[in-house]
Amino acid sequence: MGEMAGTNLMKKLTSLLAAVFLFAASAWAIDIPALVRKARPAVVQVGAFNQAGELTKNGTGFFISADGLLLTNYHVVVDSMKVLARDSSAPSLRLI
Repeated sequence: MGEMAGTNLMKKLTSLLAAVFLFAASAWAIDIPALVRKARPAVVQVGAFNQAGELTKNGTGFFISADGLLLTNYHVVVDSMKVLARDSSAPSLRLI
């Protein structure tokens, strides 16, 4: 195979890969709103407070069990005296 033929083949393969990627990306993007709607009830906002009751850190977390067990990042809650969380249906933070 000559250099010119190899270059044309690479261009065709690159174009094909780009088309496949764009098609897959557009198909995946269509599902993002549905995915967000489905996951939103499981996601919480987390607030960590010091001994004086001041908000010192915040982050997010999510439910990992039906009975309300939450998972969040360690750095959000470490050295905190109180941790509160709010899910998408709660108007305010509540003790967890």
